[in-house]
Amino acid sequence: RKSKKAAQSASTPKADSLVTILEQALQSSDDALLEECLAVSDQRVVDMTVERLPSVRVLPFLLRLTDKVERRPNRGMNLCIWMRAVLMKHTSYLMSVPNLHTKLAGLYQILDQRIGVFPKLLSLSGRLELALSQVSSLHEERQEASVPRTVYDEEAEEPEDPEMDMAVEGEEDDEGSDEDEDEDEYDEEDSDDE
Repeated sequence: RKSKKAAQSASTPKADSLVTILEQALQSSDDALLEECLAVSDQRVVDMTVERLPSVRVLPFLLRLTDKVERRPNRGMNLCIWMRAVLMKHTSYLMSVPNLHTKLAGLYQILDQRIGVFPKLLSLSGRLELALSQVSSLHEERQEASVPRTVYDEEAEEPEDPEMDMAVEGEEDDEGSDEDEDEDEYDEEDSDDE
């Protein structure tokens, strides 16, 4: 356990060293060095690094982040961690920058595009959920339909007591004799009428 924790702490740079690397990357426009910094996704380290970033480097850093998101939108989740930290930690400085709206036009455009797609994706998600629930209920109904509701078992229906068999047969004979008597009476009435 100790060796794993030591390896993790050694591989994750601390905010002190990361802010130095980030400043060097921004000053020299070294994209490889910047990518090394952006590979860090630990929220605590990112927040502390951005907080220690000098104000003069904040806007260039934010513009570089925006440019990277524009070129490769699939990196948006990782880069948003850094963007959010910059916007949260340096809000007061960014509000004092003249013409910030025009400088961050690319960021506004990206956000507007993502926000514009969101209701459509939400609607699609709802439709997919409805379709999946219908498919699931149809599948359940088919499974229920394939299982017989009642099963006839001949052995279970036959009485086990032989005396019961005779009693049942005797009742059937009695019912038959009553019908015969009714027929005889009917025949007699017909013959009297003639």
